[in-house]
Amino acid sequence: MIYSVAYAKNYLRYKSRHPVRQIIAGAASLNQDGRSSAVERGCFFDDVGINISHLNPYFSELTAIYWIINNSEEGMIGHSHYRRYWYDNFLDGADQRVLYVPPSIKLPVGETVQSQFEKIYQGQEIVKKYNAVVQKGQTPFLYGDMAGFWSADSLNPCLMTYGSAENYRKIMSLIFEAIWPFWDESKEELMLMKGYRARLIAFLAERLMTFILLDKKKYLGDIAIEEGGVRLAPIKEGDFVENTDHPHKWQSA
Repeated sequence: MIYSVAYAKNYLRYKSRHPVRQIIAGAASLNQDGRSSAVERGCFFDDVGINISHLNPYFSELTAIYWIINNSEEGMIGHSHYRRYWYDNFLDGADQRVLYVPPSIKLPVGETVQSQFEKIYQGQEIVKKYNAVVQKGQTPFLYGDMAGFWSADSLNPCLMTYGSAENYRKIMSLIFEAIWPFWDESKEELMLMKGYRARLIAFLAERLMTFILLDKKKYLGDIAIEEGGVRLAPIKEGDFVENTDHPHKWQSA
């Protein structure tokens, strides 16, 4: 099952021959009309069962991911976005022993994960404060590994993953273990941020997935990782994709 993360106003913009159902992020704030409309579309809601839906203004898609790892009963699970998808002919040959992640992208010359994060999100203080939490041993990560991560010149640009329920939960639960201590220590400051920066915890989580994948043996053990199979460019407003096959026959690595 692919859970396509969206807000109530966002309709799925592609068709798939694989099971795809939308999950509404931030469902705790829905009014009755919004919920009724989503029910008619067969959506899941991230405020049902074990959930943190109330944190969505700060955690963004992480509230839907939290719902998935705590409530999904599917054997193969993953998530996409309402306008970003996994190629169908990639999913046709997916191996349950493999955890699939988006392809990493090379940053512009001279740019690092840290400088990119600080430039886009004005996150200088966030980097310092997160490193301090790691240094105190409050996360699963080793402080000695952080410098190499922040100076890396490539990153995995979004949190989309797909694989067995066990492997999906392993990487996503690790990300939550890594952000909870930071959230607990800094939430008063983070909850005062406005606009795009209000979701800094979600943007940090995206970078932490890159951190995990850079040292996957240490943090994920023997799980096989394969990059690819994702259409990363957002579908334009108003477009609907009827055929989500990759234009060329998908070749698994």
